[in-house]
Amino acid sequence: MLVRAGTGIHLTETGEYQVGPGSVFLVTPGCAHGYRQMSEFEIINILYLPKRLKMELADLAKDAVCQAI
Repeated sequence: MLVRAGTGIHLTETGEYQVGPGSVFLVTPGCAHGYRQMSEFEIINILYLPKRLKMELADLAKDAVCQAI
């Protein structure tokens, strides 16, 4: 999930996170999440097939393309 505009709080099983433009979150399958206190909130959801990734999810943070997002 990529926040394009606005602000809000992203709720996950591990806590609450203030988000704004440029915030990026990886939400794994089966992870409950939601949002609250949204103001002019606009997100982009990028869906993918895990079997098509050529790396482990933990390695995404090290990938130059993912870092550029």
